[in-house]
Amino acid sequence: MNRVITISRQYCSGGGAIAKLLSEKLSLPCYDSVLLEKIAEKSGFDHEYIREEGEYSRGILSMIFSHGGGELSNQEKLWIIQHNIICKLAAKEDCIIVGRCADYILREKADCLNAFIHADMEFRKEKLQARSPEVKKEKFTQFLKKKDKARAAYYSYFTGMTWGDARHYHVTLDAGKWGEEKCAEIIAALYGKG
Repeated sequence: MNRVITISRQYCSGGGAIAKLLSEKLSLPCYDSVLLEKIAEKSGFDHEYIREEGEYSRGILSMIFSHGGGELSNQEKLWIIQHNIICKLAAKEDCIIVGRCADYILREKADCLNAFIHADMEFRKEKLQARSPEVKKEKFTQFLKKKDKARAAYYSYFTGMTWGDARHYHVTLDAGKWGEEKCAEIIAALYGKG
């Protein structure tokens, strides 16, 4: 069974950067944007559509009522494709997988080290400003809360668990407090002891 690090994260908490640092430290492939490309290729959906729909919930009711006649919604189709791709990647090699409920998907299919990255609002606002300059400063808090709420709803819908609940992860780290480099060092050390 391959060893996989899964990184779940609040929006703009530094989880993606920590995953890249881990990839360099441990010489492991990191599947974040590459995973999006694989899902886009397999599903035929646009890369941006997958970025928004593949990890965020429009709301449980809209997903339930967005399709009729027993057909799967686009989000459910993406879930199946993403589930299969994540399982294949984990079966192929030791790796790092960012987001997309990988911690849940691989719970019985790989030897996982599951990490959750969070940060205070000020740290995340700085990241957001650098990442998305089109978002108005006075809307930062609202924007970040909306992204987190959507991730939480998506995670809950497909896993039946609570996103960010420390009981579901081996380690939760505050990237605002510790910094991305230190968080990567901590996860790498835990992985090395596995």
